[in-house]
Amino acid sequence: MNRLSSLKRLVESLKQSDYRNDTVDLIFKFDQPSGVASVDCAKGVQWPFGSVQVQIANTNMGLRQSWLEAWKPQTLDDRAIILEDDITVSPLWYQWIQTMYDHYGHRHDLAGFSLQRQQLVPLKERIGVKIHHNDNEPFLYNLVGSIGFAPNAQVWRDFIEWTKCSLCKGQEQDVSIPELILTDWYKATDQRMMWTQHFTYFTKHYNLFTLYQHPSNSTCMGAHWREKGAHFGSTLGSDFQTAQQEDFEFKFPQVPTRYDWGFRPVPVEQKLRTVVITSAVGYTSLSNFENFVGNLRKFYQGDVKMMVGDAVPEQILTFLTKHDIDTHKTYEGRSLEEFNKFRFSFYSTNCLMETYDYCLALDFRDAIFQGNPFPTSLQTETADVLLYAHSKYWSLSNDVGQYHVNLLNTCHGEQYRTKLLNKPVINAGAILGTPFFFLQMLDLMLYDDLKGCNDQVLLNIGIYGGLIQKVKRHKVSIQGIGIINDVANGDRFTKDSYGRYGGIDCFLSPVVHQFDSKNLKPPLNEKCSGL
Repeated sequence: MNRLSSLKRLVESLKQSDYRNDTVDLIFKFDQPSGVASVDCAKGVQWPFGSVQVQIANTNMGLRQSWLEAWKPQTLDDRAIILEDDITVSPLWYQWIQTMYDHYGHRHDLAGFSLQRQQLVPLKERIGVKIHHNDNEPFLYNLVGSIGFAPNAQVWRDFIEWTKCSLCKGQEQDVSIPELILTDWYKATDQRMMWTQHFTYFTKHYNLFTLYQHPSNSTCMGAHWREKGAHFGSTLGSDFQTAQQEDFEFKFPQVPTRYDWGFRPVPVEQKLRTVVITSAVGYTSLSNFENFVGNLRKFYQGDVKMMVGDAVPEQILTFLTKHDIDTHKTYEGRSLEEFNKFRFSFYSTNCLMETYDYCLALDFRDAIFQGNPFPTSLQTETADVLLYAHSKYWSLSNDVGQYHVNLLNTCHGEQYRTKLLNKPVINAGAILGTPFFFLQMLDLMLYDDLKGCNDQVLLNIGIYGGLIQKVKRHKVSIQGIGIINDVANGDRFTKDSYGRYGGIDCFLSPVVHQFDSKNLKPPLNEKCSGL
């Protein structure tokens, strides 16, 4: 877009800002057609605060792709702000952004910071509701503000990776959110010109918020001049005046108020009581423990309880103590059937109702972590157990299904065959449940009529055959959706350019099970992943 006067106005406002003797680099990015005068203007800018770069796209990308190409963080500590050319900034903007970063940049629910004086309430049932002044205090809002947006580096990096997959031909994701007016706009326009729909869908998945502050006197940190272009058919002028010193006061509430899409206060999250439980009996190589524990501790600092064999080397016990793992030694000579019973007894004994809300029982050797295994979505969960299925069904027509059907004949489970057939095979190697569920599962493991059934067959009989009747609600996620992703035996997954596993919805899987299998299929997004 060739808007020379707008570009000059933006640059002049940036020059009037206080950068506190910091080095601040300025990068101009032009889409095609770029406009010779605007490019020449950018190349001639005198910028005493840092370096200047001018980058010109080879082809027309559209507004969405221009945003997606605007910034690629090199580290998770990088900071940047993305400004379209029809914006002017307050002299206070840089000081405000940096101060907000310092106070709130650590928050797990932070998508970024916006200079915008946000006026939109996108929830259809609440359209027309006014966004109040908030007493000149910072607040968090579910809606992104694109007028001067400074993304959280980790969120932006993960968003870019997600869009590579979710916009991949053949792998495109439906990013509709029917309750929001934004979706109506998105469907009515050239979708190449709107990046915020994808970002809104992404932040919905992770329950992320953008931080704003509305200065006094109806001023703003970043004014939108609403020039004729991608968003407006004619020039409308500035939406607000930019804030000066007399309009603004730095405030730092310890717990900023969070607002949903209807601009209704969101209750402060109550911290879930959680524990990861695993059995590492029989493993004596330190590398196995370094892989599981070291990986987990990158994302989760809560309770971990681990059963190990009585012959485990002292070096491993020292390592586990260092990483605050509650270790339990046990005898290693049990039969597989007896060990499975003992393992679920260990799960149930350590997943106590008075201590925990949710417990994750997970296989040891073949699981890796890519995020917190207890995401914020669990705050509103009502199920007693979240279970994760293979892509294969109980059936004689596939290898996994046939194997499990044949197992029924060896453990007196044939009577449940009709209830199991054509149901997805639930994986017992990763169970996320309440203490109540693990008590019910232990009862099932000790059920004499099904003696000889392994834990996976028993779990499937319990859920599909109705033997776990007291559990008020269970969820069986289809393979490739949810917190835990099983990726072996032909199961489906995606991968990003960092080699991280995602689900069929392209979102990163916090827990990946059976990642080391030799028969993994190619990622669904292989042609777009950059691998």
